[in-house]
Amino acid sequence: MARRDREGRRCLVLQPVLDDSGKDGISVAFTIAGYVATVDEMSTLAGEWRRLLDEPPKLAYIKGYEAFGLNREFAGWSEQDRDARLLKFVTAIADCSRKGLAFVVDRTPFDRIKNLRDVDRVYFKDPYDLMYALSFAALLQMLPDFDEEHADLVFDRGLVTRRQAKRAYERMFAYWPAKITDRLLRKEPHWEDDQQFLPLQAADLLAYCVRAGRDPDPRHDRVRNSPVYSALRAVPTVLAYIDDARAQYLKDRITKGIAHEPMFRVDRWY
Repeated sequence: MARRDREGRRCLVLQPVLDDSGKDGISVAFTIAGYVATVDEMSTLAGEWRRLLDEPPKLAYIKGYEAFGLNREFAGWSEQDRDARLLKFVTAIADCSRKGLAFVVDRTPFDRIKNLRDVDRVYFKDPYDLMYALSFAALLQMLPDFDEEHADLVFDRGLVTRRQAKRAYERMFAYWPAKITDRLLRKEPHWEDDQQFLPLQAADLLAYCVRAGRDPDPRHDRVRNSPVYSALRAVPTVLAYIDDARAQYLKDRITKGIAHEPMFRVDRWY
């Protein structure tokens, strides 16, 4: 690819995180988050990520739940050593991306709308269907706000929700106007191995921390109290979420045919 094309082409790496354990009606149900940058910037991030992984003690990869749980790749580490290591990765994110994006659907709002059928006559049977459909819609409309015209969405090929992501793409190109879908560089999800396409690990770290920040469960205090969490929040990140009010609006829009409004409540994650 010519350097001029590489510099102008945008890449958005996204990683979803589902919390099936929340039984209290409060815990976050689904988070999808990631970073946007040029292909060259993502390449720089990948190179720096590899260099940091190779520092002693060497790590094979970074996953948020392992790092903050001090297991697997981080088994035997102290919290202080883990934080010091992860902060280097956050610095790389800040230097190479500078733009984060996270979508969240909380469990209670999802329970309110999960059995409804949308205008395309498709039921939202689980948080994955809802999140992919709504986050893709919001993302493509938000791209101009990021000063972007087009983007390539990259996902971890190891996701158990590949079927739902593929279905969301098919629906987009079947029902949405071309002026919106033309903002995507591909007509199907772009799958990569997160241990080869290393920026996906940055997306995983962001998604895990965003979810922990919205879940009041005390087990996530270890995340919220970490300097890594504070450092990630310092990287400009747009947080788009569906709370009770937005869920009630979506329900009314489907059942009562009220006027369309923005689906997500948008804020900055800080």
